[in-house]
Formats: sequence, C-alpha cells, structure tokens
Amino acid sequence: MQSRGVLYLALHSNEDHKIMIRDIYRVIHVPEAYLAKLLQELSRHNIISSTRGPKGGFYLNAEDRSRTLMDIVKVIDGERRVNSCVMGLEN
Repeated sequence: MQSRGVLYLALHSNEDHKIMIRDIYRVIHVPEAYLAKLLQELSRHNIISSTRGPKGGFYLNAEDRSRTLMDIVKVIDGERRVNSCVMGLEN
C-alpha cells in the first residue's frame, strides 16, 4: 500500500505542485489516516518531501526520485523484516 502513495507522488508531484493526503486518498483508495501516517513517516526519513501551510503537501524532489522501492520498504517494515526469512527460519 505504501508504494501506491509514493508512486502517485512520483507521477503527479514536484516542488511546485504539492499534493495533499485527501487528494491521494481519493485516487488510490487507501484509508486516509493510514496513508497520512505512512507518508509522514516516509517524510521523517527523507524518502519523500513535505511542506506545511496553505500551499503545503507531499511531493518528490530530484533527490527523492533517486530512492528505491527497497528504501520505502525498509522505513515502513524495518530492516529486520526485510532481512528475515519468509519461512520464519533463523538461518
């Protein structure tokens, strides 16, 4: 789910065109509160950019666009989850 929000930002935002949570929510149909929490977390980890205020919102700048899908997954799911065995085995 988190990648759909970032994909939408990649396709529709830039430093001059920021997008509000409610606008993304209407298109990708992810619960608005959940989407807000995810995008705020990604912004705190400098995966996406955001600004507050009347012309604020979320967007991707040139540096953000260089991030990988794995960068997003690591922030949301954590490094341990990414490196763990899908079968639950220790080794």
